[in-house]
Amino acid sequence: MQWEILDQAVVASWKSSTEQKVVEHYELGKGAPVLVTGGQHVGEIAHVLEIQRTRNPRANIVTFTEGFSTDAGKVFVVGKEAPSIRTPEVSAI
Repeated sequence: MQWEILDQAVVASWKSSTEQKVVEHYELGKGAPVLVTGGQHVGEIAHVLEIQRTRNPRANIVTFTEGFSTDAGKVFVVGKEAPSIRTPEVSAI
């Protein structure tokens, strides 16, 4: 199964191979916490400041309150106002 992330994320819970249930639904919008999945800030949780939608083949740009930006395809929404997930605090080395 392949998922494409556009403007929202769905958090699902799998209890068994036959039972699947959608637990929550998060939209990509101003103030939304996201997990950055690519680029220099990969693995960081950031908060959306602005989304610049383009009308050409280039990717939409997401700007964060933390002072950086990335392509919309490199973010995954993880909550509404605060992250609903915990990420491990581990050393990269």
